[in-house]
Amino acid sequence: MKTGSREIIKKFENAGKAFDILKTISVTKRAAMFKKLRQEIIDNLDNIVSVICKETGKVKIEPLSSDVFPSLGTLNYFMENLEENLKEKTFKSDGDTCKVKYKPAGAAFIIAPWNFPFLLAFVPVLNAVAAGCSVILKPSEITPKTGKIIEDLFRKAGFPRHTVQCVYGGADVVQTAIRQKPARVLFTGSTKAGKEIGKLCGELLIPAVLELGGKAPVIICADADLQRTANAVAYGAFINNGQICVAMSRVFVDAKIKEKFVKFLLKNAANIKLGRDYGKLAQPERIPYLKALIDDAVRKGAKIIFKGEKSEEFLSPVILDGVTPEMRIFREECFAPVLCLKSFTSEKEAVALANDSCYGLAASVWSKDLNKAEKIADLLNAGSIGVNEWIKGVADPGLPFGGMKDSGYGRYHCEEGVRFFSGKISYLISESKNTSEVNWLPYEPEMYEDFKTVIMLLLGVKKMSSKVSKSLSKLEHRMKR
Repeated sequence: MKTGSREIIKKFENAGKAFDILKTISVTKRAAMFKKLRQEIIDNLDNIVSVICKETGKVKIEPLSSDVFPSLGTLNYFMENLEENLKEKTFKSDGDTCKVKYKPAGAAFIIAPWNFPFLLAFVPVLNAVAAGCSVILKPSEITPKTGKIIEDLFRKAGFPRHTVQCVYGGADVVQTAIRQKPARVLFTGSTKAGKEIGKLCGELLIPAVLELGGKAPVIICADADLQRTANAVAYGAFINNGQICVAMSRVFVDAKIKEKFVKFLLKNAANIKLGRDYGKLAQPERIPYLKALIDDAVRKGAKIIFKGEKSEEFLSPVILDGVTPEMRIFREECFAPVLCLKSFTSEKEAVALANDSCYGLAASVWSKDLNKAEKIADLLNAGSIGVNEWIKGVADPGLPFGGMKDSGYGRYHCEEGVRFFSGKISYLISESKNTSEVNWLPYEPEMYEDFKTVIMLLLGVKKMSSKVSKSLSKLEHRMKR
């Protein structure tokens, strides 16, 4: 399934027409329209989950808990907070009234991935529509039907025709779409593809949010709740078969409690079942590459301490112990159920290991001492950091989401998202009755010295004197020319 160039151009023309209508709809009415959209999702819940499972190989619970549920949470967030998110700001400056207003930017282009095909398409689309933009959505080639569902949901919910339209295909479709100069671009995907998209957007001066790869570090302190932490790590490493950009892939454990922690972790991992808790990789052709990463780590001293059920079609969960920065798997994003363990002897060492990465998307710190944990978290280079938590902060609609370094730039969710898809417009409203202003043309020979004198007075360098008073009088006279 591929959308041709002429059809892409036509869809952008239609998006422009939809935007002309959307931008006239008040923020209050847009927020109210989301109630019908929410109902459409609820009415079609089982079908949405079924399509996601067929396209991705996910087990049934994951589309419900990790795709649809947080999407509904984002809908609720905007229904309650959109007016506040886009509220204009007013203040006084030197007697003038200053305002900052948010106006919808135009037609937006959103490129979504396959790993969470509903969540990572629907939420960016919702951010854009909440701002008053129309959207061209390009779902992954692996999950086109999920993208079509999102298009249909907005249509059935009564949004203006062509509010959301899908285009289908690969990199050439993305390039053609961006060359139509959408007002905004939001991409979720690999760092390699993100760099190309960022380069093209830069050439065309299109604002972009790039949410890219990750290699999330986990720091487990000696006083952590080991049962909770082990359960969280197993979930964070193996959810969706590890096919998640914020996967807990590099786990650093205080050497004093490592043995106890590993016992809890292995017990949890042993309960993870093929077909019930995880399915096949969406791209099984990557398995040789992933096995090469594991083999490289083993050759360099790492040990496989857990391996799940064997299958030719599946890459079973793997836990590697003794992973070091010299191993490829320490640095390369796996996008697979591979958990890497390493011990540390000081918090300083743990932070250094965590930050030793080209990525900076997510991280977490685990300790019963919340003050200590937050101090450690402040030293980490990541856009989203959890303390005794992992995925909640990443998915929470009230918190901005995005990365640092090779994990991309820009933020969406909450007010950050709707403001990204808006033009931030500055107003200055003067009520001056003067016929001129002090710095307007024509300039006079002595004006430089008078202006400098007054500046020094305002800065507190000079005090009021007859000379200063004379300069003030001359400048005031200029405003009544």
